[in-house]
This record gives sequence, structure tokens and C-alpha cells, in this order.
Amino acid sequence: FCILWGIKQDNIILSVLGILCILFYLYLMIKTVRRYNESKKKINKDNVKEFFDFFAPRWDNEPIAEKEIINTILDNAEITEGINVLDIGCGTGVMFPFYMERNVQSITAVDLSPKMVKIAKSKFPQATVICGDAENITFDKNFDVVMIYNAFPHFPDPEKLIENLSKHLKDGGRLSIA
Repeated sequence: FCILWGIKQDNIILSVLGILCILFYLYLMIKTVRRYNESKKKINKDNVKEFFDFFAPRWDNEPIAEKEIINTILDNAEITEGINVLDIGCGTGVMFPFYMERNVQSITAVDLSPKMVKIAKSKFPQATVICGDAENITFDKNFDVVMIYNAFPHFPDPEKLIENLSKHLKDGGRLSIA
């Protein structure tokens, strides 16, 4: 454009074309920057915690799913009698009764929302429920199954989550995301 402008200043057509070229270039740059920024947006854990804290008192008012669907999920995860389950994003413990029906040995659960954890602990004192960040949490023991039910989209770094949780599986253990 600068070359065209310098050579043909009086040519209005070239000037308009030059301006259009600059505008198109700027449009492409803005579009590229926006696309880059969108790709870098991450889920904000504070917003997730705030959202679930807000809904915690009403969370159990709505059914989560049909029993048949949940049982299919648990069958596929091989949740059976005598195993140790780690439930990630447990909320108020909506999956705990299904685990208990299958006579699991233990339920350990993690949720980011303190209010969800408080409700889960009050409903299921036999479960170990921890308020924490599953992407970074560590345990003294390993589990037969790690279950993430209806929570996976809320984690900002899914690769880090899976990497961390995989460290807490027994040999032959299963990580189930449903």
C-alpha cells in the first residue's frame, strides 16, 4: 500500500484499494487475536466454586438421572462389591447411594464447593468427603475406580486432572468419565 500510495497519490482507485487492503489486513489481525484469546480462555475455579456453592442448598431438589442410566454407567465402570471408589466432583453425594447398593468397600469423594461437601458429609457420614481441587489433590492410598460423573466439563485443565487421578489408581484400576 505504501508503495502504491507513493507512486499513484492522485489515483483515487488505487488509494481506495490500498485502504481496503489495510482494513482487510486489520480485520484478519483482529480475527486472529480474538481466536487466540478464545483458545486461551480457561474455566475459572473460583467461578465454578461460587456457582456450585450458590446451588448447593437446592441441588438435591431435582433428580439427576434415571436409575437405569446410572446403573449402566456403574456397570461399565465395573463398580462392584468390595472395591474402593474415588468420586470426583461428587457434589452432594448423588452417586453415593448407587455405590452403597453395590456394597463397595469405601467411598472417598472430592468436590471444590465447600457447601456441596458440607451437605454430602451430613447425608453420608460413612463416606470420606474432601473439599479440594482434584487437579492437585494427593491421597495416601490408591483406588479401584475413579468416577467423574457429570463434572468433567467443569475442570479447567482436563489433561492435568486425568494425569493426577491416574496416579491414584491401583494396578488395573479404571478411570470412568460419564
